[in-house]
Amino acid sequence: DNSPPGSPTENPDQNLESNQLPNDESSLETIVRKFQDSMSIGKKHKFWETQPVGQFKEVGDSSLPEGPIESPTPLSEVKQDPYNLPSPYEWTTCDMDSEETCNEVYNLLKNNYVEDDENMFRFNYSKEFLRWALHSPGYYKSWHIGVRAKSSKKLVAFITGVPARIRVRDEIVKMAEINFLCVHKKLRSKRLAPVMIKEVTRRVHLENIWQAAYTAGVVLPTPITTCQYWHRSLNPKKLIDVGFSRLGARMTMSRTIKLYKLPESPATPGFRKLELRDVPAVTQLLRNYLKQFVVAPDFDDNDVEHWLLPTENVVDSYLVESPETHEITDFCRATYQRLVNKIFESQIGRNMEVYVDDMLVKTPGGNPHIKDLGETFEVLRRYQMKLNPSKCTFGVSSGKFLGFMVSDRGIEANPEKISAVQELRPPQTIRDVQMLSGRIAALSRFVSKSAERCLPFFRVLRDPKGFSWSEECQAAFDKLKKYLASPPLISKPKDGENLYLYLAAAPGAVSAVLVREEEQVQRPVYYVSKALNDAEGRYPEVERFAYALIIAARKLRPYFQAHPIKVLTDQPLRQVLARPDTSGRLVKWSVELGEYDVKFEARSAVKSQVLADFVGDNTPTECMEENPSESEREVWKLSVHGSSCLTGSGAWVLLVNPSGWTLEYALRFGFKATNNEAEWEALIAGLTIARHLEKMECIGARNFAAMTMSFWPTGRHRRRGVTLRGKERKRKNRFQIRASGSSSVGSESCVLVTKSIADEEDFKKAGGSQLLLVQMQQNKLMDKQSKFADKLPPISVGDDVLDLVVIGCGPAGLALAAESAKLGLRVGLIGPDLPFTNNYGVWEDEFKDLGLEGCIEHVWQDTIVYLDDNDPILIGRAYGRVSRHLLHEELLNRCAESGVSYLSSKVERITEATNGLSLIACDHDIIVPCRLATVASGAASGKLLEYEVGGPQVSVQTAYGVEVEVENNPYDPNMMVFMDYRDYIKQEVPCLKDQYPTFLYVMPISSTRVFFEETCLASKDAMPFDLLKRKLMLRLQKMGIRVLKTYEEEWSYIPVGGSLPNTEQKNLAFGAAACMVHPATGYSVVRSLSEAPQYASVIANILKRGHTNGLFTRRRVNENISMLAWDSLWPLERKRQRAFFLFGLALILQLDIDGIRSFFHTFFRLPNWMWQGFLGSTLSSADLILFAFYMFVIAPNDMRMSLIRHLLFDPTGATMIKTYLTL
Repeated sequence: DNSPPGSPTENPDQNLESNQLPNDESSLETIVRKFQDSMSIGKKHKFWETQPVGQFKEVGDSSLPEGPIESPTPLSEVKQDPYNLPSPYEWTTCDMDSEETCNEVYNLLKNNYVEDDENMFRFNYSKEFLRWALHSPGYYKSWHIGVRAKSSKKLVAFITGVPARIRVRDEIVKMAEINFLCVHKKLRSKRLAPVMIKEVTRRVHLENIWQAAYTAGVVLPTPITTCQYWHRSLNPKKLIDVGFSRLGARMTMSRTIKLYKLPESPATPGFRKLELRDVPAVTQLLRNYLKQFVVAPDFDDNDVEHWLLPTENVVDSYLVESPETHEITDFCRATYQRLVNKIFESQIGRNMEVYVDDMLVKTPGGNPHIKDLGETFEVLRRYQMKLNPSKCTFGVSSGKFLGFMVSDRGIEANPEKISAVQELRPPQTIRDVQMLSGRIAALSRFVSKSAERCLPFFRVLRDPKGFSWSEECQAAFDKLKKYLASPPLISKPKDGENLYLYLAAAPGAVSAVLVREEEQVQRPVYYVSKALNDAEGRYPEVERFAYALIIAARKLRPYFQAHPIKVLTDQPLRQVLARPDTSGRLVKWSVELGEYDVKFEARSAVKSQVLADFVGDNTPTECMEENPSESEREVWKLSVHGSSCLTGSGAWVLLVNPSGWTLEYALRFGFKATNNEAEWEALIAGLTIARHLEKMECIGARNFAAMTMSFWPTGRHRRRGVTLRGKERKRKNRFQIRASGSSSVGSESCVLVTKSIADEEDFKKAGGSQLLLVQMQQNKLMDKQSKFADKLPPISVGDDVLDLVVIGCGPAGLALAAESAKLGLRVGLIGPDLPFTNNYGVWEDEFKDLGLEGCIEHVWQDTIVYLDDNDPILIGRAYGRVSRHLLHEELLNRCAESGVSYLSSKVERITEATNGLSLIACDHDIIVPCRLATVASGAASGKLLEYEVGGPQVSVQTAYGVEVEVENNPYDPNMMVFMDYRDYIKQEVPCLKDQYPTFLYVMPISSTRVFFEETCLASKDAMPFDLLKRKLMLRLQKMGIRVLKTYEEEWSYIPVGGSLPNTEQKNLAFGAAACMVHPATGYSVVRSLSEAPQYASVIANILKRGHTNGLFTRRRVNENISMLAWDSLWPLERKRQRAFFLFGLALILQLDIDGIRSFFHTFFRLPNWMWQGFLGSTLSSADLILFAFYMFVIAPNDMRMSLIRHLLFDPTGATMIKTYLTL
């Protein structure tokens, strides 16, 4: 400890047992005295305590609870429109990716940035440095704010905000760093700066960020202004060039460089530059270092990679890597802990332990303690370290270390900390409860189930304004004091020995205790406990036990890494974690535990009275017999309902366990069935899903009254018997369908398979297999994504009225919900929790413009098109593959950050109440009221929306894709194949000649791993997936590509074309439901994501316009305000574009393979901006006319004739001309 003695006259020898050892030159007393004489220390330097600088510990009223000084303003109250500038000027957003704009900003700052009085800080950085400083992780383009003169468009002012995070104690707070405020020198009198600060503050608030750091000059009084700071210039030329330092008197640049020249090779072993592979380790190192501060910036991997990874002419960073262990020990600067670790590295673990300034010299029995002390003092002298002799104690067998009492018996809690809790009176204020919780946290290692014991206290802390110390709190307080009267003794494990883990899971907390066994007695090593939040409290019981295990593994990571761990539990955790099909979080936990040596064993008798309290509450009071009788088995309830209508048939299955926990399944049948047949299908589906249950009561709606299914074990295998009572009918139709869902016992995934070969072909002919395969694909992906309910709060069903409800949970629905909630609307999301089915392919620049480049998992720097055996066409545009999981997580996180609520349900219909509200009727008789409903559930939204009558026919784009490992891959891994229309199979399979042309779409992930997709761009009837698969396999075989392993299959089914929604209806739509799918290409994701902010803004303005006491007024009778939203989504300009695209779609449908090749040969010869704008729906209607003119001019004669015939005789030609002539 480096603190000084208590007083100058304090006897430094008062803690020594001087009478215990002989007084000679080698005695302990003599060594101590010499040590005191050679290492006396002075007073602690109190420089900062004498300066007029506030200390964080002294700021604020300590009686107040933790939290912000002011609560954030509701987003609805944040000013939506920019602040007014003087009339000659206007706002602009500076796109720093644009070279022209970046030059403007750089020149403005270089020539007009304000310098300080000493000329020490000037804007003398490079343009690359400026762009790097503004392009921080998660930056907002809208925060790069400029002011231009209206007449000349010259940039005259600039200000920016950079997103950051700061940790205040244990809370991470988002903030913005406001910097680079600059106004042109000639306009300083115009008072632009205050308006710019207000505007950047407003934009920061719109992102729900309420903390900011502003750069300002503060003059501190004497004596701090006379303080000098010394440093060594590692690169003096650079520091002098940027104006940070100056040349000294009578010094030249060459002499200065020579003076500060570094050695050719570093003296520190392992010293090198930071590399990309080091980022995770450096992040952890940096976080560990910053933990010692109460207030500190927060860094993650992205921040470290951006701010600290060496970049030419921007930043240099260095680290030290241990040559032996390859562990990164230092980065940029050393910490005191690493200093002591380094100088005592030969002793730590052998005869010494060090933690910061606490040092313990230990000697096993029989060894000379004086020799170990002499070795330690020699190291201290060598490195000139000073200690405080008054706080040193020698020759003791027990004592306090790191706040614990350590002895040969074990580790005990600090009696002072126990007394601090025992002496507390019942809390009278929230502050008292916080103090109590903090003191218990300091003892948590010694307290069994500490979080569970403190649950009453936590409930009080959740409502600081309504403080109430109840009888439940007092009882918990008394029990805690009684427990602490005789706390357990903690044992220290021996190297490599087996450790045992007991788990406990209560409704509001999970706990664990790590124990070791010695002489047939189990001794606790560490108690771990955690209170559960609302979402975690809803985990099934077995998942709560798994969560307790993962919490213990994270908290006790050093123990898990150094010892084999045996988990003693009666829960089926091994099965759950071995087959985590039912929950995405179980997959994550299973992977996290994979690095440890963890085994599961059945819990036996507890071998310690100390552990009885922990284990007792989790032991069943009644033991289950191996073969329980019929009457003793618990009864599950199975309810099934089936229905049939004109659009198809389906079923609903509900399982209820004896404790009331429910599981729901929805099935859609791809064939026609009567109501009776549908209900029997539902029954068989339910029986198959619940095939592992012991006893079940089945209740149906019409064809049967009740039935009992009994399973009983015989030998090693389980035989099933089924008894049906009631009316039984023969099943006439058999089909193939899969439905995944979590079972109630053991968290095992059930897969329903009912199949009949005889009817399979009829089923496919009916078209049912297309969407069914897509549904199967969704079911396979369910366990690889986060659940909505885990991240979004539930919709409160009742009198609470939402502003907007978005129906559908695809990319369009999530993006619209998140953007609408950012504008202050109360937004709800309704739909099944299903994953995105495809890994989308996108142009890289389009996704970068959306700020979603982090969702791209692979990028090809160029794209190529093969149309025939002649030379291929190089497109010259980067293409990326978007990970469906990353995109799903990103959009879901945006919804969570914006406060979107969620209901997992299927919407049956939307009606309008007399007061103007929309009433959304969901399954299970749930009604959700809202002011406005928007359907974003895809193309199959006909029952919720009205569409124009007599529109164009719907066509379908279908594709079968497969990611495989191959041999003899002819494709370049650095080149994405956008289209391969080369004909490999027509001559091999003559029957395929009459089919619609298909092309190959290739993503070479590596030389051996490739994603192939056989795509039918458009067809009037959906091309069967099995035919597409057959064509793909024949194509690969013909090309000599051998498939070694299949990783994943994809089925894509995209309806294109069709009628637009009726714009006179109240309900809105977005995405594919609003016909935003590009009719000629099938693209929709990028358009939906890019237009979501603008459409959300229109909806927000509509709701504010029609808002009176939270409801629509009756003036809707005279003015349909929803038409404003439809007009913004489908203005006349968009309708003209769509008519042109439909014309192109109809043309493609009529072309054969030769015509298709001719069309695309012409298409890709157009100027880049033309064909790229056509694919991205960014060409204006006038540009599209120019597009058609170019196509006609450069097309071959046969293509010209096709264009003319199609324009004159196809209905889409007449429709396009009519739309263009509409005023």
